[in-house]
Amino acid sequence: MAFLDSKLASEPSFVFHHIPKTAGTTFMSLLHNWFHVISDYEGLYKSAEDFRMHPVNLKLLNATNVLAGHWNTATSGLDQRYSQLKGNKRFKMFTFLRDPLEMHISLYNYRWKMNPEDCSKHAYYSSLKAYLNSTRNRIATLLGCDPFNYIQVLERYYFIGITEKMEKSLSIFKIKTLDVLAEYHDSLNAQNQTSIIKNKSELVMQRLNVVERRHDRNEVSVSDMEYFKERNTLDYKIYQSALEMFHIDSNVLKQL
Repeated sequence: MAFLDSKLASEPSFVFHHIPKTAGTTFMSLLHNWFHVISDYEGLYKSAEDFRMHPVNLKLLNATNVLAGHWNTATSGLDQRYSQLKGNKRFKMFTFLRDPLEMHISLYNYRWKMNPEDCSKHAYYSSLKAYLNSTRNRIATLLGCDPFNYIQVLERYYFIGITEKMEKSLSIFKIKTLDVLAEYHDSLNAQNQTSIIKNKSELVMQRLNVVERRHDRNEVSVSDMEYFKERNTLDYKIYQSALEMFHIDSNVLKQL
């Protein structure tokens, strides 16, 4: 057992921070081809209390695993649920981000489709404008960052995909993940996983969990959009920083 623990401690293990309505479900379908996905979504547990009381044992993860979840409630943010991830270089975290306005429009349509009775009870779901006017820096909240540390928080992720650039994101993810695994070539699991990913030379992407849009950005006036951006200034700073990081990764990709 001591040998196993030592071996696991030297292997990378991957953590997918699934931000809702960023094409994460589509991306998850590909992860299932490359890894053994451990789904840690609250809806898969018996109750919120059961979820809170039973986090995944991170000590058992290895290079063949991806731990995936939303971790998007006040008491189950990623840092609250898995404080061990902070500063631990063994765990390779990745996520996807999306233009804040597009993400919220998609979320609004999704919630009306999935739970119209509940939405009809709340004034902020009465219209797209009302909903957008009620939002404030949701991405920052989900990432657990503030105006002073958001760059450091983003740098914790070895890969940040961009929903609007999905195809290129997949290529970059594949290359960066192979690089991570190559550093651990002495691990049998890492060798096997590298082989698995290399065999996926073509990435066939099927869009999943796509909601028909009854409401779209053409309903958002210029003044409403400006107000939304003012209320979500930090989210736009985060998204712009992620785009800049993505641009750097894209330039590296061109050189390969």
